[in-house]
Amino acid sequence: MRKRLSKIYKSSVYSTYLIAPLFIILSCTQEKNTETIEASDIIPEAKGNYNYTDSSESMDNELDRLSIALIREYGDHFQDKKTKSFGSSWTFIPDRVKTDSSFNKVFELDSSETQLKSWYFSDSLRTINALYNWLDCFGSNCQAVSIADSVNVSAESFILLQSNTQIHFVRSEKNLNFKNWEKFFDKTMNNNNSWNFIIQQRTKDLLDWTISD
Repeated sequence: MRKRLSKIYKSSVYSTYLIAPLFIILSCTQEKNTETIEASDIIPEAKGNYNYTDSSESMDNELDRLSIALIREYGDHFQDKKTKSFGSSWTFIPDRVKTDSSFNKVFELDSSETQLKSWYFSDSLRTINALYNWLDCFGSNCQAVSIADSVNVSAESFILLQSNTQIHFVRSEKNLNFKNWEKFFDKTMNNNNSWNFIIQQRTKDLLDWTISD
Protein backbone atom coordinates (compact mmCIF):
# COMPACT_ATOMS: atom_id res chain seq x y z
CA MET A 1 0.00 0.00 0.00
CA ARG A 2 2.79 2.40 0.83
CA LYS A 3 4.43 1.80 -2.54
CA ARG A 4 1.28 2.56 -4.32
CA LEU A 5 0.84 5.80 -2.44
CA SER A 6 4.47 6.65 -3.17
CA LYS A 7 3.94 6.16 -6.88
CA ILE A 8 0.85 8.30 -6.79
CA TYR A 9 2.70 10.95 -4.84
CA LYS A 10 5.60 10.95 -7.33
CA SER A 11 3.14 11.12 -10.20
CA SER A 12 1.44 14.07 -8.52
CA VAL A 13 4.74 15.87 -8.06
CA TYR A 14 5.65 15.37 -11.72
CA SER A 15 2.24 16.62 -12.76
CA THR A 16 2.65 19.67 -10.55
CA TYR A 17 5.99 20.52 -12.17
CA LEU A 18 4.39 20.30 -15.60
CA ILE A 19 1.23 22.21 -14.72
CA ALA A 20 2.85 25.05 -12.74
CA PRO A 21 4.72 26.61 -15.71
CA LEU A 22 1.61 26.31 -17.83
CA PHE A 23 -0.43 28.05 -15.13
CA ILE A 24 2.12 30.86 -14.92
CA ILE A 25 2.02 31.34 -18.69
CA LEU A 26 -1.77 31.46 -18.71
CA SER A 27 -1.79 33.88 -15.78
CA CYS A 28 0.59 36.25 -17.54
CA THR A 29 -1.55 36.13 -20.65
CA GLN A 30 -4.66 36.97 -18.66
CA GLU A 31 -2.90 39.83 -16.88
CA LYS A 32 -1.94 41.31 -20.20
CA ASN A 33 -5.54 41.15 -21.38
CA THR A 34 -7.02 42.55 -18.18
CA GLU A 35 -8.74 45.91 -18.72
CA THR A 36 -8.19 48.58 -16.11
CA ILE A 37 -11.50 50.08 -14.92
CA GLU A 38 -11.54 53.41 -13.15
CA ALA A 39 -13.72 53.83 -10.06
CA SER A 40 -15.49 56.72 -11.77
CA ASP A 41 -16.66 54.31 -14.48
CA ILE A 42 -18.48 52.23 -11.89
CA ILE A 43 -19.45 54.92 -9.38
CA PRO A 44 -19.70 58.25 -11.21
CA GLU A 45 -20.58 60.03 -7.97
CA ALA A 46 -17.48 58.82 -6.09
CA LYS A 47 -15.95 62.29 -5.99
CA GLY A 48 -18.80 63.62 -3.84
CA ASN A 49 -21.08 64.84 -6.61
CA TYR A 50 -24.01 62.91 -5.17
CA ASN A 51 -26.97 62.44 -7.43
CA TYR A 52 -30.21 63.90 -6.10
CA THR A 53 -33.38 65.36 -7.57
CA ASP A 54 -33.52 69.11 -7.35
CA SER A 55 -37.17 69.89 -6.66
CA SER A 56 -36.76 73.66 -6.33
CA GLU A 57 -38.16 74.36 -9.78
CA SER A 58 -41.26 72.24 -9.25
CA MET A 59 -41.74 73.78 -5.81
CA ASP A 60 -41.55 77.28 -7.32
CA ASN A 61 -44.25 76.26 -9.77
CA GLU A 62 -46.41 75.12 -6.85
CA LEU A 63 -45.99 78.46 -5.11
CA ASP A 64 -46.78 80.42 -8.26
CA ARG A 65 -49.95 78.40 -8.71
CA LEU A 66 -50.93 79.02 -5.08
CA SER A 67 -50.44 82.79 -5.40
CA ILE A 68 -52.45 82.95 -8.62
CA ALA A 69 -55.22 80.81 -7.14
CA LEU A 70 -55.48 83.06 -4.08
CA ILE A 71 -55.76 86.16 -6.21
CA ARG A 72 -58.35 84.49 -8.42
CA GLU A 73 -60.34 83.26 -5.43
CA TYR A 74 -60.27 86.34 -3.24
CA GLY A 75 -59.41 89.19 -5.59
CA ASP A 76 -58.80 92.46 -3.81
CA HIS A 77 -58.87 90.73 -0.44
CA PHE A 78 -55.52 89.17 -1.26
CA GLN A 79 -52.90 91.67 -0.14
CA ASP A 80 -49.82 91.64 2.01
CA LYS A 81 -50.26 92.68 5.61
CA LYS A 82 -48.42 92.34 8.89
CA THR A 83 -49.39 89.62 11.33
CA LYS A 84 -48.95 91.69 14.49
CA SER A 85 -52.69 92.36 14.73
CA PHE A 86 -53.42 88.69 15.40
CA GLY A 87 -54.61 88.14 18.95
CA SER A 88 -52.21 85.27 19.57
CA SER A 89 -48.81 84.23 18.33
CA TRP A 90 -47.89 80.81 17.00
CA THR A 91 -44.51 79.13 16.90
CA PHE A 92 -44.27 77.81 13.37
CA ILE A 93 -41.89 74.89 13.84
CA PRO A 94 -41.83 74.01 10.09
CA ASP A 95 -40.13 77.38 9.55
CA ARG A 96 -37.19 76.03 11.53
CA VAL A 97 -36.68 72.79 9.63
CA LYS A 98 -35.28 72.24 6.16
CA THR A 99 -37.95 72.66 3.50
CA ASP A 100 -37.74 72.70 -0.28
CA SER A 101 -39.91 75.80 -0.39
CA SER A 102 -42.37 77.75 1.74
CA PHE A 103 -45.14 80.29 1.32
CA ASN A 104 -46.52 82.94 3.66
CA LYS A 105 -49.24 85.49 2.95
CA VAL A 106 -51.52 87.61 5.09
CA PHE A 107 -54.66 89.08 3.53
CA GLU A 108 -58.18 90.19 4.36
CA LEU A 109 -61.15 87.87 3.96
CA ASP A 110 -64.66 88.90 4.99
CA SER A 111 -63.19 91.88 6.87
CA SER A 112 -61.00 89.56 8.88
CA GLU A 113 -57.24 89.23 8.66
CA THR A 114 -56.23 85.80 7.44
CA GLN A 115 -52.84 84.14 7.22
CA LEU A 116 -51.88 81.28 4.91
CA LYS A 117 -48.62 79.40 5.31
CA SER A 118 -47.43 76.43 3.26
CA TRP A 119 -44.35 74.23 3.42
CA TYR A 120 -43.12 71.84 0.74
CA PHE A 121 -40.82 68.85 1.21
CA SER A 122 -39.19 66.41 -1.20
CA ASP A 123 -40.03 63.30 0.82
CA SER A 124 -42.75 62.12 3.18
CA LEU A 125 -40.45 61.39 6.13
CA ARG A 126 -39.36 65.01 6.40
CA THR A 127 -42.97 66.12 6.06
CA ILE A 128 -44.31 63.97 8.87
CA ASN A 129 -41.32 64.81 11.09
CA ALA A 130 -42.05 68.51 10.62
CA LEU A 131 -45.68 67.97 11.64
CA TYR A 132 -44.87 65.83 14.69
CA ASN A 133 -42.26 68.33 15.87
CA TRP A 134 -44.82 71.09 15.44
CA LEU A 135 -47.37 69.18 17.54
CA ASP A 136 -44.85 69.26 20.39
CA CYS A 137 -45.21 73.04 20.40
CA PHE A 138 -48.62 73.70 18.90
CA GLY A 139 -51.02 76.60 19.15
CA SER A 140 -50.70 80.06 20.59
CA ASN A 141 -49.26 78.78 23.89
CA CYS A 142 -46.81 76.25 22.41
CA GLN A 143 -48.42 73.25 24.06
CA ALA A 144 -47.73 69.60 23.35
CA VAL A 145 -50.60 67.94 21.50
CA SER A 146 -51.05 64.22 20.90
CA ILE A 147 -52.76 62.77 17.84
CA ALA A 148 -56.58 63.10 18.14
CA ASP A 149 -56.39 65.24 21.30
CA SER A 150 -59.64 67.16 21.83
CA VAL A 151 -58.25 70.37 23.27
CA ASN A 152 -58.26 74.08 22.54
CA VAL A 153 -54.95 75.50 21.36
CA SER A 154 -55.93 78.97 20.16
CA ALA A 155 -58.66 81.59 20.30
CA GLU A 156 -58.47 81.76 16.51
CA SER A 157 -59.99 79.56 13.86
CA PHE A 158 -57.56 77.53 11.78
CA ILE A 159 -57.20 74.55 9.48
CA LEU A 160 -54.08 72.47 8.87
CA LEU A 161 -53.74 69.98 6.03
CA GLN A 162 -50.82 67.58 5.65
CA SER A 163 -50.07 65.34 2.67
CA ASN A 164 -46.95 63.31 1.89
CA THR A 165 -45.00 66.37 0.71
CA GLN A 166 -47.00 69.41 1.83
CA ILE A 167 -48.27 71.16 4.95
CA HIS A 168 -50.80 73.97 4.58
CA PHE A 169 -52.06 76.16 7.41
CA VAL A 170 -54.72 78.88 7.40
CA ARG A 171 -55.79 80.89 10.43
CA SER A 172 -58.22 83.75 11.00
CA GLU A 173 -59.76 85.71 13.85
CA LYS A 174 -63.19 84.66 12.54
CA ASN A 175 -64.44 81.17 11.82
CA LEU A 176 -63.09 79.80 8.55
CA ASN A 177 -65.12 77.87 6.02
CA PHE A 178 -63.17 74.63 6.36
CA LYS A 179 -64.83 72.88 3.42
CA ASN A 180 -64.02 75.77 1.08
CA TRP A 181 -60.37 75.78 2.12
CA GLU A 182 -60.08 72.03 1.74
CA LYS A 183 -61.58 72.27 -1.76
CA PHE A 184 -59.25 75.17 -2.52
CA PHE A 185 -56.12 73.14 -1.72
CA ASP A 186 -57.46 70.01 -3.41
CA LYS A 187 -58.02 71.93 -6.61
CA THR A 188 -54.94 74.15 -6.50
CA MET A 189 -52.44 71.48 -5.46
CA ASN A 190 -54.04 68.66 -7.47
CA ASN A 191 -54.08 66.68 -4.25
CA ASN A 192 -57.24 64.62 -4.90
CA ASN A 193 -58.20 64.46 -1.22
CA SER A 194 -55.03 62.57 -0.28
CA TRP A 195 -54.51 64.31 3.06
CA ASN A 196 -52.96 62.29 5.85
CA PHE A 197 -54.10 64.74 8.52
CA ILE A 198 -56.62 67.54 8.60
CA ILE A 199 -56.68 69.44 11.87
CA GLN A 200 -59.20 72.22 12.33
CA GLN A 201 -60.58 74.33 15.12
CA ARG A 202 -63.25 76.98 15.27
CA THR A 203 -62.72 80.06 17.41
CA LYS A 204 -62.46 79.11 21.08
CA ASP A 205 -63.51 75.54 20.25
CA LEU A 206 -61.75 72.16 20.44
CA LEU A 207 -59.52 70.50 17.88
CA ASP A 208 -61.24 68.38 15.27
CA TRP A 209 -59.17 65.69 13.53
CA THR A 210 -59.54 63.87 10.24
CA ILE A 211 -56.93 61.12 9.96
CA SER A 212 -56.42 59.02 6.84
CA ASP A 213 -56.32 55.25 7.22
